[in-house]
Amino acid sequence: MIAATLEHGEEEHPAQEPDGKLLRGIVTGALEKQTATEEFLSAALPVYWPGTRLTPLLKAILRAAAYEMLFHPQLQSPIILDEYVTVAAAFFDEQETRLINGLLQEMAKRRGHADSTSIGH
Repeated sequence: MIAATLEHGEEEHPAQEPDGKLLRGIVTGALEKQTATEEFLSAALPVYWPGTRLTPLLKAILRAAAYEMLFHPQLQSPIILDEYVTVAAAFFDEQETRLINGLLQEMAKRRGHADSTSIGH
């Protein structure tokens, strides 16, 4: 896709318009389930990196991803990771995007265990 964009320009791969209804549902759900998403996110953070070190936007992106992982089991983790890394790349530089990718990967690993714990239930 990157090569095609460089060769043919961005008009061939325009950004998709956001789905307002879906976005509202994710934001509302993440807020309603904030305790569960915070627990899930905190469990994925390294011990030396408390959640208080995350910027509000970074935390919001991760909370939304946590909500989808916990409460939308029909969504596959690689799809969630790809979508949220793409969102992060629109706002952050490569270093923060890599951080988000790593945290999302850790959350995805833990996702399989969430069904057998009390997180979110």
